[in-house]
Amino acid sequence: MEIAPKYIVTIGGVSFENSAKHNKPIKLEIEHRDHEASRLMLTVHDSATDPAGPFPLFNSTPDPHVTPGVPVKCVAGWDDGSTTTVFQGELVAKKNSYPAASKTVFVALHDSHKLRRFAKHDTLPNHAVLDMLEKKAAENGCTIKVDPSAAGDPALTTAMEVIYQVEQSNWQLMLHYLVGFGFISCCGDPNASANTIVIKKDKTNDPQYKFEFGGTEYVSHDIRSEQKRPSRSDQRHAHTHDPPESGHVTRTDGEAKDQSQNTAKSAPAHGRMTDTRRGLFAAASTKNLARQLERQGREIQITLRFQPQLHNEEQIVLHGFGPQIDGTWETAEVVHSLAGKSETRLVCWQK
Repeated sequence: MEIAPKYIVTIGGVSFENSAKHNKPIKLEIEHRDHEASRLMLTVHDSATDPAGPFPLFNSTPDPHVTPGVPVKCVAGWDDGSTTTVFQGELVAKKNSYPAASKTVFVALHDSHKLRRFAKHDTLPNHAVLDMLEKKAAENGCTIKVDPSAAGDPALTTAMEVIYQVEQSNWQLMLHYLVGFGFISCCGDPNASANTIVIKKDKTNDPQYKFEFGGTEYVSHDIRSEQKRPSRSDQRHAHTHDPPESGHVTRTDGEAKDQSQNTAKSAPAHGRMTDTRRGLFAAASTKNLARQLERQGREIQITLRFQPQLHNEEQIVLHGFGPQIDGTWETAEVVHSLAGKSETRLVCWQK
């Protein structure tokens, strides 16, 4: 007997199971990506001629327009093994179509999608970036978890004079600093919660999963390796240099005792008597931009037999592909697709 995948999606108390006779799904797709809210799309056949009335599945599930916060959970696995939670989130939309195909589509997102809703203004004086991340996440019911790879990083923990939020959603503000400082954000383990955002420098602390070329789990791959971008100096784009502190003519009249012009250390350009070095954002984004560049240039898209344990917090170890492909890759995207085929598609980077 052929081993088949099994899954149950529960939407506000209504269950859809691929092995059931009723409420049987047509297609399930779950997406986990860096810097994005995880997404679930469930497509089910919804009869227009059901004895209970037309489109019973659309009409029996909560309407997200009227009832926000409807929980969605998906548990999946294989017939020959245990199941695991592959998604937790909130129902955000549902769609019914007829007559081309009498079906209903449900869309759910990780709770972090709430951070993207509204633009606002805020001023955060004397806040470290981590303080800002935690504050803004909490405003929308989310929590921040710092991975060991990023714990204690000065770019996260050093207080800044002020952080401005101007016509930005909470997520736009957060993403500005995360990307600028070279960090990765992922939705947390769906087995643990539906509202956790994990901040990482890289995925070297994540669990490793090994896959063999031509093995039972392997389906196909597409790899791209290109010339790396030129290495950056310790400067930001359009920032030529930081002039050293040196003597500049002051506005004081007269001459110095040594017959030279009056000189003094130059005042900061902004007129405040503070440190003349570049601000934290400029220095940290320069330093950490290298991390982003290291993850660019070698990318592999690999399709595997359905791997429910993967949720974009993993390292993939490849073997048997040859010396230029074998090795450890960090995931950037994990997409589970269960329809005619049951597969997991990965996008991974390698330094």
